[in-house]
Amino acid sequence: LRSPAFQAALPELASTWLGELARLLPELAGRHPPPSSALSSRLRRLHLFDAMARAVAAIRQPLLLVLDDMQWCDAETLQWLHYLLRSEGGAQAPSRLLIVGTARLSELDERHPLAAMLLELRIAGRLTTIELAPLAAPETAELAALLGARPLPPAVLQQVCQASEGNPLFVVELMRHLAAGHELAASLDRPSAAAPTHGYAVTRLPPKLIAVIQGRLDLLSAGARDLAGVAAVCGRAFPYALLASASDQAEDVLAQNLDELCRRRLMREQGATAYDFAHDAIREVAYAYVGPARRRALHARVAQAIEHIQAHDLDAVSAQLAAHYQHAGKAKHAIPWYQRAARAAEARFDYTHAAELLDAALALLATLPPTEARTDLECTLLLAQIGSLTVFEGFTGPKMAKVFNRLEAIVTTLQDDRLRYLVLRELRWYAGSIGAMQVSYVHAEALLDLALRLEESDYLVEAYNALGVVCRYMGRLLQAKHHLERALDLCPDGAPLNVFINLSLILWQLGYADDARRMMADAVDAVQNPTGKFGQNPFTENVVYFIATILYRHLHDVASVAALADRLVDLGQRYDMRTAIIDGVNSRAWVAAVQGDAQAGIPRMRASIDEYLAMNHLMFQPQRLAFLSEAQLRARDNAAAGATLDEALALSRHTGEHGWDAELYRQKAELLAATGAPHEEIFGAYDEAITTAQGQAAKSLELRATTGLCHYLHHLGRSAEA
Repeated sequence: LRSPAFQAALPELASTWLGELARLLPELAGRHPPPSSALSSRLRRLHLFDAMARAVAAIRQPLLLVLDDMQWCDAETLQWLHYLLRSEGGAQAPSRLLIVGTARLSELDERHPLAAMLLELRIAGRLTTIELAPLAAPETAELAALLGARPLPPAVLQQVCQASEGNPLFVVELMRHLAAGHELAASLDRPSAAAPTHGYAVTRLPPKLIAVIQGRLDLLSAGARDLAGVAAVCGRAFPYALLASASDQAEDVLAQNLDELCRRRLMREQGATAYDFAHDAIREVAYAYVGPARRRALHARVAQAIEHIQAHDLDAVSAQLAAHYQHAGKAKHAIPWYQRAARAAEARFDYTHAAELLDAALALLATLPPTEARTDLECTLLLAQIGSLTVFEGFTGPKMAKVFNRLEAIVTTLQDDRLRYLVLRELRWYAGSIGAMQVSYVHAEALLDLALRLEESDYLVEAYNALGVVCRYMGRLLQAKHHLERALDLCPDGAPLNVFINLSLILWQLGYADDARRMMADAVDAVQNPTGKFGQNPFTENVVYFIATILYRHLHDVASVAALADRLVDLGQRYDMRTAIIDGVNSRAWVAAVQGDAQAGIPRMRASIDEYLAMNHLMFQPQRLAFLSEAQLRARDNAAAGATLDEALALSRHTGEHGWDAELYRQKAELLAATGAPHEEIFGAYDEAITTAQGQAAKSLELRATTGLCHYLHHLGRSAEA
């Protein structure tokens, strides 16, 4: 973005987009400050992606974007590239934008984000792949000949080919070693055990390359070799000022040694004030030359120098500072910097890196003595990790389970009420998502108790809504209505939309269909108003549209379900929201089944439910299964309907989500009637449905079950009784 082509195009962008770009280009912040927004971090990331894509589109000349070693790209960078290719600007790519990337495919697996991106581009016909095999022997010999100052004897060329195995870097390093007047065999025959064993990086380098680099370092003067070690602690690339601060060499001596390193092609100048290693493998071997005690002291010195040099923008170097303090053996210094680095990564929407940084902080924290302060800090780190994990793993993934298991184990030991509230809030939601409704209820009650003690209105609204939602899932409708109405009473200027949509579903179950429809319509209108309080937030839209499709299915408003299903799928595709796509597909499939296309609709309903089950996301599944079994009954697939009802009732018993049991028992009665079961079993199922609905005060479900019983009595010729 700082290249001349982009700098010339930036003035064409609106101030809004320049403000977004100021997150990456701080020099823009003075005239175009980043917008402050209450939007979610994922939505802000999409705005930043859009701003970067618009910057690309603003360049009118042909543009070449080159990325080296894409196997090391983070997921967020790849997501932006994919966004660019799908955006309006990216649509012009065939005529004006060419992206050239290199990657070691051997370091990719099917889970790597680059693999998924390449697959989609290949399907779209927008990818050309050129595979680079190792150099053949003649090509290796040709490269060696080009690098050599004089022709090499055939035996030496053969030796270079065998040692390098066609790897160009090996060829380059071997030829430089030969050019220094040394025998190749002496270096290559060095036992691998001679390679330094301390330091993580060296062990991943091929022993032959380590031997080559060690040989070149051995040729340095003592001062230059020592400076190479200091530079290796600084990192692959570094400013001169950092190296000067970290080294104890006098300025003229340092300059002399630095010139020697550059002359030996171990390091290179990068502009007037910075340097880097010619290859990271050189840095790794030089780093291993530094003894452990001196290395720790150097890391501490480098960290202090970075803090001084970068005092104007510490966020940009917070991850470096954390790593340096960690390697210096100063865990208490490193942990706050890892926290700060994670916050900075989230601000850039780099959620994968943020989670990794928090993992590092937690690992360091575990090395400290157990204290109350350590437990509080652990909770703070785990809570921060939830946001990042939710984005790329989902709320019920395996890493998330580990986080919540740990929070569950320590929540009762917390003395800070506000911290305990935050932990209980997340535990309540997680327990509900995995189908542990009784646990979710216990956490929701504790959440409300804490909110009442803290006497903060936002906490109270959130806690009443949480308890109301859990009660709705469990079939305690009157309690749910009471809690949600308390949340409304605390918000004279308007409650969050999730309170309205949850109350809408409860009102329908209680028999107030018109009130439920009106409340849900208001919520849908509010979220679709681009200038309103809740507009232009795709994540709020997702929740509102999903709950609305549930209500409209119960009201048999097929047209509204179809329209909202399309909106859900569109949201999911535009903003990479997997659950929105799943719910949209499920709703579309329900519409197809209702309109008579059971052959297409029912399998898609089943598949979308299975996607949720595979994610261990059990919340709402009994109700989704109830819609599926209803479609199967309508299609007269009694065997499949019976299996689905058994699955739904078993899941209801397992999770404690009993809010739809009455509907499941009603459908079971219809299934028994359709298969000619004894009258006693059919009457028993209807009685179970009616009794369950009455116990929950679910008038709408009671009416459905009673109407079904009347129809059955009429079928038996017992019209008067009906």
